[in-house]
Amino acid sequence: MIAVAGLVLTALALVVSLAFNCLQYKWRNEEGEQLEREKTEAKAEQRRRERTAPEIYNASGSPNPMRITGSQHSVQGSFVDMWGAITVVNPTQAHMKITPLRLVINGVDWEITRLVFHLKSNDRERYDRISMVGNDKQDYNLHFLFPETKIPKGMSGELWLTSSNREDEPFSVPVSFA
Repeated sequence: MIAVAGLVLTALALVVSLAFNCLQYKWRNEEGEQLEREKTEAKAEQRRRERTAPEIYNASGSPNPMRITGSQHSVQGSFVDMWGAITVVNPTQAHMKITPLRLVINGVDWEITRLVFHLKSNDRERYDRISMVGNDKQDYNLHFLFPETKIPKGMSGELWLTSSNREDEPFSVPVSFA
């Protein structure tokens, strides 16, 4: 009788042990799946941050649209040079190149003879595209050179740009010409 009771207790202990091991296996799988989901979400967030567009503001700190308020006749011929002070921020940790693509006013591409970034701290440094290290901020004067016959005075539109971290996804910044 004692042998049978010992055998029943051993079988019962085996069943309890197997059930507990199954529960532990299930819990570990759930934890592993949760960790995998968290890793996937973290990687997606990292990719999103790496593809964040640069931020472009008025240098005065006022909200967009970028205000292009300066204007003078160009010494290069029958053109008008219009400019505004801007601040460009690279919010990513990676190096980034920013290139202007086009100016759109009233849904139409507007003719620009030249678009140049002048470094605010050294006006002699002029760039068709700018290059910024990660987490950097720089002040520029953004110059638009228009033909004298086609000046967007008093008009608003969008300046379309691209950045090296998202070349397949151009972005726009609202702009107004005083």
